[in-house]
Amino acid sequence: KARLATAPINSFGSNVWLGAKRKPECPTSGICPPLDTFYWTDGVTTGTEGFGFVLNEPNGLVRGASGVQSCAVMLVFTSGYYTGGSNYNLHGQMDDAWCQLLPYPTTFAACGKKATEH
Repeated sequence: KARLATAPINSFGSNVWLGAKRKPECPTSGICPPLDTFYWTDGVTTGTEGFGFVLNEPNGLVRGASGVQSCAVMLVFTSGYYTGGSNYNLHGQMDDAWCQLLPYPTTFAACGKKATEH
């Protein structure tokens, strides 16, 4: 199953949404330290040990109706890294993204609770 789930990951990589959203008091880059910029949405999870953001992230970019990048994601690269333009991102690093427009071809979710049906 894991091999099938990761098959769509291409050279641009993918991400895992971590269930964290930007704190209202940290709307843009530089106001809060990176590891204090987000809160866990489940109300149970705590801590940020082991997290590391891509250089100059989270930057809180704003894009029209999408607003500010308010979700935290962990980057996934089957090669272990991605280089594109001036970017050098490592597998496992974090980035901020627009919650409604996650920009990767495949987005996974890390959950600590059993999913419910709607």
